[in-house]
Amino acid sequence: MIQLQNFGKRISTGPVVLFLGQNYLKLDTNTDPLLLDIQSKFGGEVSTGPHYNLILESAAKHSNNEALAWISERCRHIPAPEWLKVVANFGWNSIFSSAIDNIWMSEFRNEWRDVAPIFDEQYFPPDPRNRHSMHCTFLFGCVDQTDLEARPPLSQLDFLKRKPVAMNLARRLIMVSDVNNGHETYHTATRPA
Repeated sequence: MIQLQNFGKRISTGPVVLFLGQNYLKLDTNTDPLLLDIQSKFGGEVSTGPHYNLILESAAKHSNNEALAWISERCRHIPAPEWLKVVANFGWNSIFSSAIDNIWMSEFRNEWRDVAPIFDEQYFPPDPRNRHSMHCTFLFGCVDQTDLEARPPLSQLDFLKRKPVAMNLARRLIMVSDVNNGHETYHTATRPA
């Protein structure tokens, strides 16, 4: 009981950061509807079961723009999981996500909060903990983006290029969640020299 009280106190004083992994769509049903649609459309085989690496092995890499447009359109028809609607009501300071879809973002937008996506390691928001304009960092890009620096990898080569960007963006998680130094540490430690 004491641990739960301490947890409640800590999240009420912040900062509070949510990490949303790529597997969030299958937490309720153990099946990811977007991944199944992608595999059905573009193929790709993974011996250990369906996961997002299959995109890197699929025919999607041969038609980047068309594939991303198709996946983005599919996202519009897949509802967010029910549990995410509950989680989204909390006053998060920031979200970091390895998910490449945009299904989850609309759940966090409401009358008292807008969302501000971050795709590029060169962009540094002036207010990384703003609960009213919450920054959502897409570590591996998002399917609704056309800019090369903001879209997800569809091939092994693209993945190798994006991985260092994702790692640099993930390093910001420490700075955003640092209770003691927070804002100052974020702006001095994450900027390229």
